Amino acid sequence: MWSVDERSLISARRHDSKVQDVDLSPDGGEVVSALADGTIEVWAVGDGGLVGRAAVGEGRVAQAIFSPDGRSIVTVYVTHPATSFPAGLAFHDSSDGRLRHRVERTAAPIATVEFSPSGQQLVIASWDGTARVYDLETGHELLQMAHGASIWSATFSPDAGLLATTHMSRSTACVWDANSGEQVAVLDHDDHVGSATFSPDGSFLLVLSERVSYLWDVEEAAIVDVLHGHERWVRQGCFSPDGRIIMTASEDKTVRVWDNLTAEALVAKARTRVFRDLTDRERYDYGLSSQDAVVVHARAPSLRGRTSSGQDRTDQDPGRATGVPT
Repeated sequence: MWSVDERSLISARRHDSKVQDVDLSPDGGEVVSALADGTIEVWAVGDGGLVGRAAVGEGRVAQAIFSPDGRSIVTVYVTHPATSFPAGLAFHDSSDGRLRHRVERTAAPIATVEFSPSGQQLVIASWDGTARVYDLETGHELLQMAHGASIWSATFSPDAGLLATTHMSRSTACVWDANSGEQVAVLDHDDHVGSATFSPDGSFLLVLSERVSYLWDVEEAAIVDVLHGHERWVRQGCFSPDGRIIMTASEDKTVRVWDNLTAEALVAKARTRVFRDLTDRERYDYGLSSQDAVVVHARAPSLRGRTSSGQDRTDQDPGRATGVPT
């Protein structure tokens, strides 16, 4: 452990096996180490003393993560030494690393694990084409969302009302109701997509892709910007806490910082990119013939304004004209 302010060593701990992953507890008092021999160790930051050790599985532990409240640890591990990919999920008590629950999954690797904002649930993305939500206390599966393609990432919106998944072999991201598991929308892209992340207020979804990143307005289900500049895959992206800055990291060895627009400006920009023709009634009202050229901006369907079946509510009017004929 190193001090950021003084750039000096605080404490150190030597393990008997190769370290695969580490995570710091939310209060900064403890560290959990994931080891290649199938165990985890919880140790104190101050003196490096061992707090607890637990056996997880026969294969290596690929990842260990503290829950947001610091009471639990979740591990992702290789279920059998003969396989190389992590497919097992385990829940531990953070006080001593003691195993609470185990979820054996051997069909396909687990790609990502993420906690809900409250820390009471977590979602895993798997290459078997599913995203699954688990209760952290009981280890029970609460929801399963299937798309039929290997899922690269799954993430909660800040209010935990939505889930976004991205799919390795397709150019789509999906948005789901996090309470019912119903699919809300499919967001199509021109390229294969990687991971996705919500803005701090949940208004926007940043989807990473090959060389570019797509910024979606969640409420309007519309692309409001495409961030060009990287020359290879964009692997990581995040927002600043106030949502005004976006950072992206790419295989082209660069990190780029983008100035995000205000919510009002982004929504206005989105509406200029969605078009429809006038209805016969509107042409009649404006005194236009079918041959007259018009440019009309249209509101996109709202993700949060849909029923559980994914259909637009009848009280919405996604085709309302917001422009005038030209």
